[in-house]
Amino acid sequence: MLLCGCAGIVSTHRIKWVENEPLRNPQTVQAVQNDNILLADGRRVSMPSGSVLTRFTEPVTSIELAETQANGEYEVFYKARSVIRCGLPYNAIIKLPLFSDETPKYTRRYLGRGKMEEPVR
Repeated sequence: MLLCGCAGIVSTHRIKWVENEPLRNPQTVQAVQNDNILLADGRRVSMPSGSVLTRFTEPVTSIELAETQANGEYEVFYKARSVIRCGLPYNAIIKLPLFSDETPKYTRRYLGRGKMEEPVR
């Protein structure tokens, strides 16, 4: 039995996803258009290179803006679903879920630097 566990044939672990909020100061996203992220309060974050749509793997509902020291730019982070890539406890052939491993459901991922543009009134 020990040999089967070490070889990845039998697993006694299962993942228990735990709801969490990885962003420190989340800003609600209204829309994502080309190089711009439109926030619910009317502000727009302009990203410098390429379309931000290609960087997201799922719909983005909130971002975090961290001010940098350079030219009023912000570092932009987004909330993304956690992924378990591989590991012996989770990809075994035979699964006996005796132990649950609590894993955060979301992670904080870096998107890039952007400039904030205030809403036109």
